[in-house]
Amino acid sequence: MIVPMPVLPELEPLLARIRASGAPDHGTPVAERREQVHAGIDMQQAHMVEPVPAAPYADHRVRVSGGEITVRVYRPQVEGTVGCHLFVHGGGFWMGTLDQSDLACSRLVNQVGCAVASVDHRWAPEQRFPVPAEDCYAALGWVAGSAAELGLDPGRISVGGVSSGANLAAATTLMA
Repeated sequence: MIVPMPVLPELEPLLARIRASGAPDHGTPVAERREQVHAGIDMQQAHMVEPVPAAPYADHRVRVSGGEITVRVYRPQVEGTVGCHLFVHGGGFWMGTLDQSDLACSRLVNQVGCAVASVDHRWAPEQRFPVPAEDCYAALGWVAGSAAELGLDPGRISVGGVSSGANLAAATTLMA
């Protein structure tokens, strides 16, 4: 006998919208589906994530093979150099945004006291593997190379991520 598991009450509205929307139309372009999913994530995140004091950040454009990506650097408000954590967002390799990672990155800055560099790697299927891993590796190189101007200690850089971002973080560390 299968016993259904209880669902968190705050997830019920999201699950109801998913059930009501039905199966995705396979003719819908990936970019349009991504936009729809991002809108749903943003709406849900606004209702269920515990507020965190926002850490100040600056967006930096970083050249990568075949284009540019954004690396968002959050910095604690302390004097002197600090360590840095390179954060790679999740999203199944085909979605996920810097803005959706703001709370997680601010939480790291506030609780750990390090800077966080969040990588806006390019998505599949438009960019096939290994492009996202190469983007993350380029971001790591940029962070290390820009450490002095960012007030970072180049000897204290960690790399991590969430879900598919953890996969890209592992690939990045192997590449380094």
